[in-house]
Amino acid sequence: MKDKKHLFTYRQLHGLIYSQAIVPIVIYVMEHIKGKYDGAHRGTLIVTEAVMVLIFWLVNHRFYKMEKKDEMVQYHLAKANRITLYTLFAVIFIGVLLNDYFIHGLICADFCWLAVMGAIALRSLLYTFFDAPVKADEAEE
Repeated sequence: MKDKKHLFTYRQLHGLIYSQAIVPIVIYVMEHIKGKYDGAHRGTLIVTEAVMVLIFWLVNHRFYKMEKKDEMVQYHLAKANRITLYTLFAVIFIGVLLNDYFIHGLICADFCWLAVMGAIALRSLLYTFFDAPVKADEAEE
């Protein structure tokens, strides 16, 4: 009996990466809205995310085969990377300006990990938008 693996597309991969990267940001924002943030959950979030990535990798390695990275995937990833890089530079620049002149103590560990997780989420979200099928392509098929 042959071991058949399902094809796992880059669009599905980036959808999963987006959902994993946005969860800590949403939890952080919700705890701040409720006024119950004390920073104790940061380690728990990081460990939980690491365990989820490990489980995802094991399941993916066993049951799925990644699609080949063609020219369109590379093109869409390059566009998403460029926009994410410019956005991250702008966020850091504005954060440093605000930290120096208005809100002292703005740049801290929370700002750094929120910026990184936001950049990962933005990159994956942009890739899924750029890789979305066009209505004209669907009509031809």
